[in-house]
Amino acid sequence: MTMHTDLIALIKSRRSVRSFQLDQPVSPKHVTQILEAGIWAPTGTNQQEIRFAVIQKYDLLEAFALYKHIKSPLVIVLFADMEAFYSSYPKSVRRQRHKRPLPHVDSGLAMMNMMLVAESLGLKSVPLNTSRFLFYETQKGSGLWKRLLKQFAIRTRTSCLGIRFFDHFVRQLDIDTNRFLPTGALAIGHSDTQPKTEGARYGGNPVQRSELEHYVLGRYA
Repeated sequence: MTMHTDLIALIKSRRSVRSFQLDQPVSPKHVTQILEAGIWAPTGTNQQEIRFAVIQKYDLLEAFALYKHIKSPLVIVLFADMEAFYSSYPKSVRRQRHKRPLPHVDSGLAMMNMMLVAESLGLKSVPLNTSRFLFYETQKGSGLWKRLLKQFAIRTRTSCLGIRFFDHFVRQLDIDTNRFLPTGALAIGHSDTQPKTEGARYGGNPVQRSELEHYVLGRYA
C-alpha cells in the first residue's frame, strides 16, 4: 500500500469513542506526538493562535466530565489566544464579521490532525464542542418561575441560579478567560469497547457513508 491509500484507510476506519479504559493512561510520548500534529495544522493567515490545555489529573478530569458527561484518561482542551489572533490584524479587519469564526475553523483543523495521529497510535478519541456558553446545572429547580430564571441566566451567561458556565472550569486551570477562548476539546484514550461499523447509527444517521455523489452539490469543472 502507498502512503496515500494508508491515510485514506485510516480516515475511513476512525470512529469516535465515548467509553475509555480509565486505568490505562496515555503515554507522555504519545501525548507529545498528538500535540505536535495539532500545532502543524494550518491556521488562517498563519496566526498560529491555537493553544492546548493537557489534562490528565483525576480531579480535573472529573470536573470536566460535569460539562460533557464523558470520562477518559486524557482530555486536551483547545483555546484560541485572541491576543495572538489579532496581533497582525488592523482594527478595520478585526471588525469584519467573516473573520470571527476563524479560530473555530483553525481549532477544527488541529483537532482532525490530532485525532488521526491518535488513531495511528492505536488510541481512540472523540471531538467535543466547548465554548463559553457551555454549562451544567449544579442543582435542579422546579416550578415555572425557577425555569424562567434559569433561562434568563443561560441567555445572559450569568453564573447563578444553579447554572455554572465553562469559564469556571477554565479558571481552575489558571487560564485567563478574557484572553483565551475555548474552541473545542478531545477526549483520548484506549477504547473500552470495539466500535461498531456495519449497520451502526448515531443521531439517527448511519455511521457508514452513502455514495460520494450524495454529498456533492455540483461539479463545475
